[in-house]
Amino acid sequence: MNERANEYGASRMQIASWERNFQVWHYTFSYAQLLLRSGQRDDMDKRIDVLFSRVRHMELPHELNELTIDELPVSEKYLPAGASIEYGVPCKLFLINGGIGKIYAGGCKWHEDYEWLDAPSHFGPLRGVK
Repeated sequence: MNERANEYGASRMQIASWERNFQVWHYTFSYAQLLLRSGQRDDMDKRIDVLFSRVRHMELPHELNELTIDELPVSEKYLPAGASIEYGVPCKLFLINGGIGKIYAGGCKWHEDYEWLDAPSHFGPLRGVK
């Protein structure tokens, strides 16, 4: 376990993990959506899209050699300076790769398919993305 991850305690739960390259594919400020994408490595492989919705704050490298997502409930204790939780609006902390990245968002979901890298996302039209 990464030392950074230890500070978050036992309440974290791993929700997804892939041993492959991902990159930030798109961020929509007006819709607060972040899309990470991993393309097919060969013709028999799947493309993976990971969508974070209602993004409030993020600290994330542009490219990742692997992707592990841990989910934690958010408390004021773990919020970065200047960030706040809106009453009644769900927000969770998603730790990326043991804490190298952090995404404060309302939700996270993913989809796997056999589409090519630039094909439209399963998550519907994202402004500025095919």
